[in-house]
Amino acid sequence: MWKKRRQQAIEWGIVVIATMGVTGTILGLRWAGVFQLSEWAVLDVFFRWRPLEPTDDRITIVGI
Repeated sequence: MWKKRRQQAIEWGIVVIATMGVTGTILGLRWAGVFQLSEWAVLDVFFRWRPLEPTDDRITIVGI
């Protein structure tokens, strides 16, 4: 019984360490600005996919 518990604890420890390592790496790269260009590109695509908004007839542009 104790061997099984110990084995489970070791497995969970490996999972926790791997998770913390991956999370730390991603947060560090994001903080350094590595993902900035890809984030802007994805945002640009999302804006292009938006449906067209109808024009408002109440708006009048007066040029002098």
